[in-house]
Amino acid sequence: MKRPVKKGGEYTDREEYKALSEYTPVYPDVSFFRESAVTTHEENVFCGEAPPGERQRRRKRKKDKEEEKKKKEYALRMLLRSAVRAGAAVLAAVVLISVISLNGGFGTKTGAAVAAALAPAKARTAFNETQLYTNAELLSLWNGEESAPHKYDYANPVNVLPATCKTAGYAEYVCSVCGITHKVTTAGAHVPGAEVTENAVAATCGADGGHDLVVYCSVCGDEVSRTHVTDKATGAHTPLPSAAENANVGNCTAGGTYEEVTYCAVCGKELSRVTKATAASGHTAGDEQIKEHKDATCTENGYTITAVYCTVCGEELSSNKTMIPVKGHNVGFPVEENRTEPTCTSNGACDEVYYCLTCGAELGRNVKTLYATGHTAGAAVSENSTAATCTAAGHYDSVVYCTVCGAEMSRTAKTSGAALGHDFPAPTNGSQTPRCSRCGEEAIKLSYDKTAKKFSYTIDREYYTSYISDKTVSLDVCDSVTGSPVCEPMYNGQAGDIDAVGTTAKPGDKVYLKLTIADPMNPVSIVLLSGLLEIK
Repeated sequence: MKRPVKKGGEYTDREEYKALSEYTPVYPDVSFFRESAVTTHEENVFCGEAPPGERQRRRKRKKDKEEEKKKKEYALRMLLRSAVRAGAAVLAAVVLISVISLNGGFGTKTGAAVAAALAPAKARTAFNETQLYTNAELLSLWNGEESAPHKYDYANPVNVLPATCKTAGYAEYVCSVCGITHKVTTAGAHVPGAEVTENAVAATCGADGGHDLVVYCSVCGDEVSRTHVTDKATGAHTPLPSAAENANVGNCTAGGTYEEVTYCAVCGKELSRVTKATAASGHTAGDEQIKEHKDATCTENGYTITAVYCTVCGEELSSNKTMIPVKGHNVGFPVEENRTEPTCTSNGACDEVYYCLTCGAELGRNVKTLYATGHTAGAAVSENSTAATCTAAGHYDSVVYCTVCGAEMSRTAKTSGAALGHDFPAPTNGSQTPRCSRCGEEAIKLSYDKTAKKFSYTIDREYYTSYISDKTVSLDVCDSVTGSPVCEPMYNGQAGDIDAVGTTAKPGDKVYLKLTIADPMNPVSIVLLSGLLEIK
């Protein structure tokens, strides 16, 4: 449907834009029906716009309802005041009935609500406003029955779901009057394919066969139909040429047997079975063979036994024995056995044994002495090697072992170089604790004698000679927290004592020795520190 064209806010009077004559219901004052489902579907039919003149009708209905509501509320207040003054139950009942009457009677929403509140729960209904429609007409309007006064456009469904082999489809149509949809269900059907043969059993001479003729759906593959067809038996047997079975072959002295059997070429059934005999074949002599042989030894004769056997059954037909004379012993060179090797300090021994080269029998045995060999000195090796340190020279043991038995033959202690001496860094500007780069030894050390109440210091001789002896030096024992001196020092050179009778340090404090070097050639004094010392 084309969308109506507005002119000045109203719809045109052209015929194609007017609402259908069937649009106006049989009873146009059915406000509940029009204001609910019909209004929504009307706007769908008219492309999202209300039908011509609908806005004016809605505004009028709304104004009339508001005025009627005000009148009912005023009458209700007056009647309730009278009921309160009278205080009687009869008057209250009259007021209640009057309220219902003023609101349109028991057929209206107000009357239905009051009646529902007074009636039992099972008597209440979900819909009480039948208006001027009959029950059958109102029910048909709401459930989309064909008997309702709808105008469905069956040529143009609004929604279609095609049916398949397994699922039903549907088509939905809209009433051009009220917009209510109507769904029509359509059933699907299989599409039979070509007929195929299954479960085939061939007929035989004495038994029927059969097969199934099956049709499947060419779309979904489900079975559409199945017909069983019986194939009748073929009738008389067709014999095959006779064959030999269960043969019992005879031997050279006794005959054998076999069964001559005939089968049907079609069904395979046995038609006949006859037992027949065969004659004995007799022995067949073969070539002479060695049956048993024993070689002659150094002390015993030997022999050879030959025999002739039947090549068919293997039975011995004849035999012959030939003797072989004794050989005697053949003495070989002596063989060394049970050898005990001599060591550097003790003798060894072995057995010299004579055997027969033919049979291996022992013919004689002598004991031979193997004398001690003495030690064999090897090259000297180093052991217990100790590298030189800052204060001690390196040393090692030079040891000589016997290369045969491993016994130690000599051990000499030797040195591997003089002590390395400490490697202290040269003093530089700034506070530092000089330590040896190899062993970590401090060049300056501080100790405290609690009984004599004095500090003692020492300076490494090499460090003192190299960096301090030709300089002007001052000493201070300082607190590690404040950095201030704790006693009056006295410089005595490489080592000395500092009187600590008047010290401010107490047990638990940590102090250090501060050595200041004044070099005439260097305007900046060099400060050296010892490690921290805790007062005990």
